[in-house]
Amino acid sequence: MKFQTNASYMVKNYGLFKADDHTTITIHPHTHIFKTMDFQYNGSVVEQFFRPLMVAIKDITNMKPEERISVKGTLLLDKTVIQRPTWKRVELVLNEDGVNILVKLWNEDMMLVDNVSPGVQLSCFCMRVTIFQHCIELTSTEDTVIEKENMDQE
Repeated sequence: MKFQTNASYMVKNYGLFKADDHTTITIHPHTHIFKTMDFQYNGSVVEQFFRPLMVAIKDITNMKPEERISVKGTLLLDKTVIQRPTWKRVELVLNEDGVNILVKLWNEDMMLVDNVSPGVQLSCFCMRVTIFQHCIELTSTEDTVIEKENMDQE
């Protein structure tokens, strides 16, 4: 796809790597890029939708099921991949100040964490608060974005 200058595009299912001097967007086989018409919009409304409130992991228990939030934490364990004939997911455990949360990325969202390893700081945007077997966890949505912070080990 050739991009046009001063045109508007929507990108879904991509990865983001932030370094001190640049940001890199990672395009995966399941990334979708749409050319859109130019339009006027309220930037703060769009920002709240795609970058919902950043919540401390310890405060997730106060959130309502199905609420969209963002969270930042350190990847504790190597990711676990679970596959079935009709779906697949990766499970991550994020930690912030000694409190853990299970994060589930479904199907193509798994590619958002292809190149991460334990100890990396991740910011997960547009995650949905869910309850499974009486445990609070976060699951990916169509709009989930994962940002990997620049770490000394990389």
